[in-house]
Amino acid sequence: MLLLQRFDVTRPLEHEEGLYLGARVYAATDTQTERSHYGPDVKVICYPWNEGQGGAATARTLWSAELRKLFRLSCQPFDPALVGFVHGGLDTENSLLVLVTAAQDLPNVLHWLSTDDAGKATSLQWRSGQGGERPELWDHVSWLFKALASIHESRIIHRRISPMHVLVDESHPRDQQGFLKLGGFEASTFVRAYQASIAGTYSGEGSSESSLLQSWFAPGYLDEVFNGQGLPEHLVGTFAADVFGMLSTCLWLLSGKPSNGQLARAFGLRSNAERAAEFRQQIVREAVASLPTVEQDFFSPLVTYQFSPEHVPNRFSRDAARIAQKLRQGSVVAEAPLCVVVSPDVQEKFCQWWPSEEGQLERRWRSDVFQQACQQGVMWHEPAATNPLKLLTGNLLLEGQVFKRSDGSLDPRRLWVSRIRRGGQSRRAEAIGMGQRPLKVLESHRSSVPINAARWDLLFEHQEEEPNLVVRALEELNMLELGFWEADVVPVRISSVQVRGTAERKRQESVEVVLHTADPNFPLNPQIRRPKPPQFSALFEKALEAGKKWGIRVDLSKEALLYNRHTDIIPMVTAPYQVTGLQETESDEEVLQLYRLLEPNEPSKSEGDLYYLKTLDQGWQMGLFNRRKRAIQSLDRHATLADVLVDADSRTVTVEPLPLKLPFKDWSEEKDALVACTLATAPLYLVQGPPGTGKSTFVRGLMKHLLSDGEDPTGRILVVAQMHSAINDLRRRVDKIFAGESGESSWGPPLLLRLNSQGKTDDETRSDELVCSARDIFAPCLRRISEYSAQEYRDLRTWLTYQLAAEKVSPVLEQRLISAASIIFTTCTDKYLDAMRRIEFDWVIVEEASRIVGCDMVIPMRLGHRWVLIGDPEQLGAYRRDDFMWLIDEDPRAGVLGVEDEDPADVIVRDEDVKMVSKRLLEPFKNVYRELEHTRQSRSLWEQHRMHPDICDLVSNVFYGGKLRTADNRPELAQHLFDHEGTFLRRRAVVWLNVPHLVWPNRKSSVDTQPPGEFSYYNASEARVVEYLLRHIICQQASLPEDRPLELAMITPYRQQQNVLRKVVRSLNLPDWVRFEGVFTADAYQGHEADIVILSLVRNNRLFKTGFLDQNRMDVAFSRARRLLIVVGCLAMLEQRATNLREDELYIPKLVEHIRPFVLSAHEVLPEVLA
Repeated sequence: MLLLQRFDVTRPLEHEEGLYLGARVYAATDTQTERSHYGPDVKVICYPWNEGQGGAATARTLWSAELRKLFRLSCQPFDPALVGFVHGGLDTENSLLVLVTAAQDLPNVLHWLSTDDAGKATSLQWRSGQGGERPELWDHVSWLFKALASIHESRIIHRRISPMHVLVDESHPRDQQGFLKLGGFEASTFVRAYQASIAGTYSGEGSSESSLLQSWFAPGYLDEVFNGQGLPEHLVGTFAADVFGMLSTCLWLLSGKPSNGQLARAFGLRSNAERAAEFRQQIVREAVASLPTVEQDFFSPLVTYQFSPEHVPNRFSRDAARIAQKLRQGSVVAEAPLCVVVSPDVQEKFCQWWPSEEGQLERRWRSDVFQQACQQGVMWHEPAATNPLKLLTGNLLLEGQVFKRSDGSLDPRRLWVSRIRRGGQSRRAEAIGMGQRPLKVLESHRSSVPINAARWDLLFEHQEEEPNLVVRALEELNMLELGFWEADVVPVRISSVQVRGTAERKRQESVEVVLHTADPNFPLNPQIRRPKPPQFSALFEKALEAGKKWGIRVDLSKEALLYNRHTDIIPMVTAPYQVTGLQETESDEEVLQLYRLLEPNEPSKSEGDLYYLKTLDQGWQMGLFNRRKRAIQSLDRHATLADVLVDADSRTVTVEPLPLKLPFKDWSEEKDALVACTLATAPLYLVQGPPGTGKSTFVRGLMKHLLSDGEDPTGRILVVAQMHSAINDLRRRVDKIFAGESGESSWGPPLLLRLNSQGKTDDETRSDELVCSARDIFAPCLRRISEYSAQEYRDLRTWLTYQLAAEKVSPVLEQRLISAASIIFTTCTDKYLDAMRRIEFDWVIVEEASRIVGCDMVIPMRLGHRWVLIGDPEQLGAYRRDDFMWLIDEDPRAGVLGVEDEDPADVIVRDEDVKMVSKRLLEPFKNVYRELEHTRQSRSLWEQHRMHPDICDLVSNVFYGGKLRTADNRPELAQHLFDHEGTFLRRRAVVWLNVPHLVWPNRKSSVDTQPPGEFSYYNASEARVVEYLLRHIICQQASLPEDRPLELAMITPYRQQQNVLRKVVRSLNLPDWVRFEGVFTADAYQGHEADIVILSLVRNNRLFKTGFLDQNRMDVAFSRARRLLIVVGCLAMLEQRATNLREDELYIPKLVEHIRPFVLSAHEVLPEVLA
């Protein structure tokens, strides 16, 4: 690639070369401006690169570090145009690694206020200390802090904040956000890289040059303020230094001190630090003294605080967002109006009851009269009341609530008044007079308070802001799944109660309950298509089948719903009852037997009482519902993610990928190219991984490379999947690739943690992984501390010994371990993720992303800056997809218990845009991949390393258009499992044992069967074929794997057939060289594999109904076998179906065509089935 041919280099920028270690910087003109969002003027940063020669690795590391920073800044919500990233890559002809950014042509605020006519006029208004323009400048101050908070959230430090790097954009109105912008990011860097550069241990930052420049970047100009000690060394180049620099800059904006000439010397000169320190101390004190009193109160403790170094973190390491919040809510905005929102009922009654000259106000709303009335009254707060806000004016008592913000905190400046009464007395001890406090009265068209401030737009007829479609769509999906859970809340009646024991001691209560089919509230959610309550046997089917009835815990609740839409409260499901039995009466009525222990003096249930039966699982699901809600609401603070979910290409920045050749085991050139493309694209990259292509191998190699010295050894990665089994398997594989790494990285081996809030990391019994990690990390430290005798060391040794001996780590130690981990593995909805509020990870990798619904995917994605989604849109998608799609299109006013039909704010407002986004986010991976399939933001793996080539060819031709192929370097995959005479399986990797349509040759039936009252099917004939097939297999001499037994699994679409096949296996005595994995549905077995897979299709009927044979399930089912795939089914069913296809059955003609060479008649090769 000849990258520099596109850019016409004009002159070197020698004054900027110190900002880019190891690089040359040039001004240039872009000759292809139509390919850029910016103008023709650009800046070209060139790193010399000669592959195979000394220094090439260092140049690549420096280029990569700068690229990561530019990617991170370009994906910021505050104003990515300030970075102006244009292009990058390798110029092979000139042997240069190149990065190109747009040239900034905006004046800085220092120059603008001193030379521009509009700037001079603005300077007088901003610095007058009074007048109407002062709040405008405070808005700008707040916006600047928000921009700083945003880059700090990205783990980037600016390092040289000053008025010279606050830019003026006159294309924006002067009183709106965007007029002042934070710029000058050339010297910014990741905070971990900067700290490492000071230690001289990280090749990504040159320690020598960055150390020379740090006194210029950091705000050391207040040396004398800090007791003559200067800014403490441990604060230089930190978030605290940035915050202090921003405070000083904002102080100058407000006060005008120092003067323009002084400012140039104070902020621009790098030499004569002692003289500058004295000069700056003086002007800062003068600046604070020139402010109005309320602003002095704000700045004085922050700017002139006299502290010792140990107090610094508490004072100056606070998050910039908190500073911005204080600016907006502190003393400087004490005069901000109190916003009162009034419901229609209050408006109407106030107009009737408030005295007026005419005896009654006009019917139309009179906000000015209401405002005057409120200012005559007093206000107080009763925390325990339903409407805790009380405002008494005249003889009218107004009652309401304080608004919630989207993060759950209260906003005391926004009040909802929903009730008005005549009479009432104030609690004078707590009442606050309203006096002349400014009020802003708003009229609402609805009668009830919304759930939170994120629904603020639903209050008014005219919306002031464009609603966030992503938040609304994800909330809708979360509420729809809640409906599925509420469909299993069963109304019951207590038929008998027995209590044993005395009231003074714990008593035993045995209860029998039956379904209360006459409950008027059923169904609780009519949107869910359930005509009657489910039977107990259906509700607990899985647990009862597994013989785990004693593990079923339930609750008898008076609350029908799992979630109260009005109060935003989730009733607790305590589940004190244990299921002890299930009986069926002569009238076919099921009786559920429950047991619990009563506390002393606790009343027992009474016969005939009505309750709602809830399970402990539903209680856990409501915890997930709450975690989703919080994650969805946090999208208001993660604009980049919200944009990407709606339009995946909206934030994309890319460079030309650099060539890679990674030395990993079981690796390939295809995976080298995929890693290179992943690194070259931000913030989102999608990987399609068909079966057997090594998705897990790619993830392991990607993480290994990301944490290498050449990339980012201090990076942090979050790896999630939907299923525990998938994440456990990946964790075990990653352990192997990082094993014994201590000598390979200057940073030592990374810390890997598997987080599981349920306490177990896999099916084996093992101690908590956090405890094991704590002992591995701190045991050497404990031995070293033991060498010292001082009291502080003895105290530390005692504390650490106690911590490491505990069965569970303390919260403090747990948080330190999680914060220190390089890679964290967990499921996408784990509670540990809910506790993480900030964007803590450089990368979030989502495995099996095609199965994850959007409201689950945002829980981990909100914690990362860059995302890699790995899945296969041709395999199974979101759970209950068809049900969700039907509900999204349903009438939103289909009644839900507790939701008023006439109250539109208690249900999701489903306009067409929300419907469209909801459908998109139901299967985000599949839909986004379809959009990006032929772009640089996605790539597919097509070399498979798992299946026999015959199985691969079948799957490839039927489901992947012939693209999937077997890797050339895996000839061992072509070995057959059975290679001897005497078996029909000889030299076969694919076999279809054909069961005749309807009847066998001996006239016995081969049709499927549906038991009465069941939705599922079984086929006894196919089960018989499977039985004799297994008998045949165990009599053969197989070519076994070297170090393990032969794995055998069965797949069937129907649960009834699962039960029949399990009985078949239990009747056989399988040899030790066969390990039976189990009988699974395709849904349950995705992500797993076995040497032999037997697939029973079940359906065989006159109407040619094929049932669950949709393309995605069959793709999974046909691709699970490594060495031998045996399908048992009726080919005639598919042949007939091929002439009359549904949309999800378009693969069937291809399957019929490509499976024919492998078809054998079951009764010919296994004649025993006719006996």
